[in-house]
Amino acid sequence: MGRLTIKYLVLPLLLLQPLLAKGTQYGVVIGISEYRHLNEELWLEYAHSDARAFSDFLKSRFVNVPPGNLSVMLNEAATTVNIRTAFGKLLKNSTEEDIVYIYIATHGTIDRELDAAFLVTHDTVPDNLYGTAYPMSEFQYLYQNLKAKHLIVISDACKSGNIGADVRGLRRDIGEEEVVVNEYFKDILKENKGIKSSQFIYAAAGARESSIEDADIGGGIFTKSLIDALQGAADSNRDQKVTAAEAHSYVYNRVREYTKGLQNPMIINDSQYDGNLVLSVTDPSTSSPESAAVEPRVRAPEPGLAAAPAPARTTSSARTSEPGVSAAFATLTIESVEGAEVRVNRSVVGTTTKDRPLVVTLAPGTYVVEARKPDFEDYREELTLAAEQRLTRTLPLRPIAGAVPWMAKYREAMTAYGNEEAGATAKLQEAWKAIIADGKSRPLSADETQALQECFVTCVDARADKSKWRDFPKMVADYMQVSWLLPAPAEFLDADWYRDEIAKYAAAVTIETRVPGVDLRFGELPPEKLNGVRQLIVRPGSYDVFLTKPRYAPKAVRLELTPGVLAEPVKFDGQLESLDVIAITTQPVEAGVAGLKIQARPLGEVFNRLDQNIRSAVESVIKKNSLNYSDVRVILAEGLDPKTASYTFEFTRPAFETEAVKLDLNEATLASIHLLDGRYVLDHPIRLQPMTGELIVSSFPPSAAVLIDRQAVGTTPFSARLPIGNHSLKLKHPTAGVYVEQLDMKRNDSHRIEAHLKPLLVYVGILPTAEVKADKLAEADQILSARVKTLANSFLIDFQPAAKYEFWDAVLKSMFGNQPKETASHLPRIAERFDSRLIVFGAFRSMTDFLSNKVHLYLMNTASPWCDSWPVDLRTFEGLEQIGKIIDQGWQVEKHFWGNWTGLKLVDTILPGQNLIVAGIYGGSPAEQAGIKQGDAILLVDGQQRSSRDFYTYVAERQPGDKISISTVDGAKTLTVEQRPVLLNSDLLFNNSTLFALERIQAENPVASLPHQLAILDSAICHMRFKNWQLAVEQLNRLDLGQIPHFTATVSYLLGRCFEALGEKQQAIRFYEKCREARTETMGLEYSESPAELAVWRLESIG
Repeated sequence: MGRLTIKYLVLPLLLLQPLLAKGTQYGVVIGISEYRHLNEELWLEYAHSDARAFSDFLKSRFVNVPPGNLSVMLNEAATTVNIRTAFGKLLKNSTEEDIVYIYIATHGTIDRELDAAFLVTHDTVPDNLYGTAYPMSEFQYLYQNLKAKHLIVISDACKSGNIGADVRGLRRDIGEEEVVVNEYFKDILKENKGIKSSQFIYAAAGARESSIEDADIGGGIFTKSLIDALQGAADSNRDQKVTAAEAHSYVYNRVREYTKGLQNPMIINDSQYDGNLVLSVTDPSTSSPESAAVEPRVRAPEPGLAAAPAPARTTSSARTSEPGVSAAFATLTIESVEGAEVRVNRSVVGTTTKDRPLVVTLAPGTYVVEARKPDFEDYREELTLAAEQRLTRTLPLRPIAGAVPWMAKYREAMTAYGNEEAGATAKLQEAWKAIIADGKSRPLSADETQALQECFVTCVDARADKSKWRDFPKMVADYMQVSWLLPAPAEFLDADWYRDEIAKYAAAVTIETRVPGVDLRFGELPPEKLNGVRQLIVRPGSYDVFLTKPRYAPKAVRLELTPGVLAEPVKFDGQLESLDVIAITTQPVEAGVAGLKIQARPLGEVFNRLDQNIRSAVESVIKKNSLNYSDVRVILAEGLDPKTASYTFEFTRPAFETEAVKLDLNEATLASIHLLDGRYVLDHPIRLQPMTGELIVSSFPPSAAVLIDRQAVGTTPFSARLPIGNHSLKLKHPTAGVYVEQLDMKRNDSHRIEAHLKPLLVYVGILPTAEVKADKLAEADQILSARVKTLANSFLIDFQPAAKYEFWDAVLKSMFGNQPKETASHLPRIAERFDSRLIVFGAFRSMTDFLSNKVHLYLMNTASPWCDSWPVDLRTFEGLEQIGKIIDQGWQVEKHFWGNWTGLKLVDTILPGQNLIVAGIYGGSPAEQAGIKQGDAILLVDGQQRSSRDFYTYVAERQPGDKISISTVDGAKTLTVEQRPVLLNSDLLFNNSTLFALERIQAENPVASLPHQLAILDSAICHMRFKNWQLAVEQLNRLDLGQIPHFTATVSYLLGRCFEALGEKQQAIRFYEKCREARTETMGLEYSESPAELAVWRLESIG
């Protein structure tokens, strides 16, 4: 099937095809797809081609309308004047012996102000409907004055069963306007006494439906199906004639199947429809068109389906002996009160009569049968017909309250009896006689039969002395003439007397079932659901009893019941013939059972196939397990043998573990199956688990985020089971760095990973500048990229395209223009785009640098707007190795937190024999413990003369605890080398990798620890080097001086220096004075100036 095209228009009124007759035949065919004054979006696609196909059919041997009698108007030919002219000729020329076909495919609309409906023609002007469109009032005049033997009108358009919309581009909700037009259309088709025999008014779709087209066949599904039907496809009994009922049955089922129930052709109600009207003769040699049309075929019901005492009906031989009836169809015989209009799936199939039942031939399937009659309540019933099945149904119509003459008399009598009024018994007897008289003239409705029973019971109970009641036999006889089902003894006050007495005239039978929900059909009794036991008291005679239930062996019994004899109970054994099992899942699994392979299908594909109680069971599983309806799939295993003791279902899916579910057909399971009409729903959804392996991850440092296949799943230490297959693993720590690995997980594998995180350096290449454009950089970028891979061993190098961030030109401009605030505005987005805080890139600062192959390599830390930069010669790569060492050394900054010291502050002297003078001694230091005093002259250090710088270098190279011999004028002294925290004092370490490493140290150590506090202090010094004065202040204010008291003076000095740079002079003076007053003096290595001395100098410089 090709692409479906649905025409959404406003009032699509189409009147389509019929039939064939000997004598004179006329046809008017109108098909309009293009409209001169409408927007093209309101044009149709195939209305003209459908009309042409129908006109060709009318000219064919199946109908043989003479060419001179056929008016065909397509597109521009279908003007208002031409249509009016064609209908005028039809009125003048047709006679009561002719057959007339009218086919109209076009838009329709109404004018609210004029309260008038119109057919839209090719030249209709939307703003002037009254003057340019074809009025429906003229069509009414045509219909009511047309003379013909048979009239066939076919309507095929977008919403052909729902006439009402607006072609002027104003879309309206379906509502009162459409109802008005529909009712108007029905009114004008109510009756035409000029139609001598019958008419067939057929619409392509029901109300609020669309007429669907298929691009592959180039037309509407309905028209194609109808022409196929009339060319012989609908000839179900192979008698070379296609009747209206056969055509409708074929077209209805084919269109419904093709459109998945979205479109339902319908017969428009009128009193002159006859389902036996012959529409076409498939083999003209077998019958003349006239005889085919005039002699409708009537099929009588099969005998034996109604109670034997029912009124006599014309019957035919058994179906197996009837020639020409297709085994693919079913026959439905319908009885009801006289004059009831009968519909099948909303289409009228005929009217019941007193002496002849209505016979309808239908394709196998489920149908809704309805009966209607004035002053009676509508009756509706759903029937399922199988191939070759013959079924007789009596449709009981219940009179509307007050419509039956004796109903008021009956109610008055019952009220009088209930109130114990005088004369109540006489009133009951009068009501009884009226009911019996009416019941002998016609079948009673269900409500009337109930009134009959109540009146009967009340009359019996009202009889005080029943022993001398001679009229009781006549009363029973009258009752059984009207109704064959008598009240049960339990309804009487004197039940024993009634049981004994009624046995003389009536028969009794008991019907039992151990399976709930069995469909019971007993004679003419309305169908009912049987649960358990049902006892019936009926008039003697022959009865057909049918007990059925889907997927169960049916039971049919012919009972011969005689008075006074309790017949053998009729038992429904509940023998299950077929078992369906339903499983619910949310996965595309396959089920294997009993040699079958069944794929799970989306719920929407199978839901409508399920009975209501099965739907409820499925919905219960869905709600109980909180499943999303859109995710649910259904596995439907049909036709299993219920005699098997158990079934094992294996549910499989590639790369998932197989799940086996065993279903034992024990007594409890079968009880559940019986409740669901031979079906069983597994009470838990099938959830297959993926085949997995184990992953165990630890990291140094811990607490790194774990990302598997780019999804965050936890932090280290971490363990989980992963589905088999390839996975990407990434560990990410905010300061310590990353770890990346590709995993190939096998079933039940165990991967143990101990990850040492490295910081991630992202290299983005050489960036273009204002002087050196991108088109000149390819070769240089390729050369540098190859060498950057070995840049730093302590880092992970990742190569990413610079295009991830589109504003590098603005970043370089702010960097080269010394605009740190502007640079800082870009840094958060850069970190986010490249998922890293450390970015490496190259740039030629000028064309001169480019021509001399001198590129600058930049290290950016997105926490600081200042970048480290180093020149690199692209020919020799001179300096690149040293850059790598600097970056690596910065990452290893923690080892520089500690320094050797002796507590001596020395100065050099030029006096002969006196190389060093002790300028000061720190309290508690090794020098103080050795007895060295301020002013001592040091002659030798471990037997050698040394300068002050040589002394400090010598001390730094010792190990903690080493002894150093000091020779002074006063004698020999021994110093013990000790280790203590120091500040970083080497410019080599103050780069962006150092700053990143200091942040890592803070993250990995407790706040109160010495490494954490030293990292804060050194971070502040780094920010001061980068001139990030405010960030330095923020770091210094975070310090807990209680952990590092010997740095009090240092911190005060640093704060004073920051505030001086920020221009806050008073704050700077305050902190310088605080530093000068501090007694603790230690800054950097021993040869550095003390912060107190520096504070005096700074105070003098700004004082």
